[in-house]
Amino acid sequence: MKTTKLLLVLLITVFGFNANANTINNSPLDKNYYETMLILTGYAGATSVGIGQQLEIDAFFIPADQGQALTWSVNNTSGEATLEPGEKHCIVTGVAAGTVTITATTADSSITSSIDITIVDSGSDVWVNAILVQTEGEAASITTPGGSIQMLAAVFPVNATDPSFTWSVENQTGSATISETGQLTAVSDGIVRVIATANDPSKTFGFMDITIDQTAAVFDESIDKLITIFPNPATKVVNITNAGNNSVKLTIVDIAGKVVRQFDLKSNSKSIDVSALKRGMYIVNIQLLNNNHVFQKKLILN
Repeated sequence: MKTTKLLLVLLITVFGFNANANTINNSPLDKNYYETMLILTGYAGATSVGIGQQLEIDAFFIPADQGQALTWSVNNTSGEATLEPGEKHCIVTGVAAGTVTITATTADSSITSSIDITIVDSGSDVWVNAILVQTEGEAASITTPGGSIQMLAAVFPVNATDPSFTWSVENQTGSATISETGQLTAVSDGIVRVIATANDPSKTFGFMDITIDQTAAVFDESIDKLITIFPNPATKVVNITNAGNNSVKLTIVDIAGKVVRQFDLKSNSKSIDVSALKRGMYIVNIQLLNNNHVFQKKLILN
């Protein structure tokens, strides 16, 4: 149940989702209070649509196996829109500028959820109503010192009059810089938020959080120098030296994932008899017991 609550908080924080729970009783302390949730969101997190333009509103349940059909309605408060209902989504078409409220209700009327959509008067222009930010190769972190990652953005609708956007980075617990073309470069470790903002009057934006952890690669280099395995390739005996006097646990694993040797390295060096092992490639897992960092080296037996 904690996982469900955490997911709800994340969705609301990132996309501004609106969700209602199936309230078993009126006490939030009851374990079933958040048993079922219904979440509505505009495509790619969009919360606005131009007059004469369309926006898809999607609905999904937590847990995902909830199977009730939905009834959709629109409340034209200060704006006006029409909608085309579907089983788990609807299409909203802007009619007049202002705000409308889209509501979805389960068939048994036990759960409802609403989302406010702004209808904007863009004249003859088609404004951007959503931007989806991603990375090249779907990476979500930078792990090399001063490393970089290419950010990408998809603009919707595809026929936007001005599909251009501007990159910016919001330093949270970490810091980074970003170029005009979306090349994000690490400065310090932590979380940074990369934002793409539409250049048209809508100022629609999308974002993605990137984790920067440059210490792993730096630490790996230092371990590569401190822990030495020789000869490699080896035949009968493998020598392992520990120049840093770290408390180390070593595990030798064959290519099938089977552990063939396991021992602690408490001294500066140790010799291991490998004459009984089959010839081939092995992986030596090196675990530093003081901080549980794990690194790997290849070992070839001839």
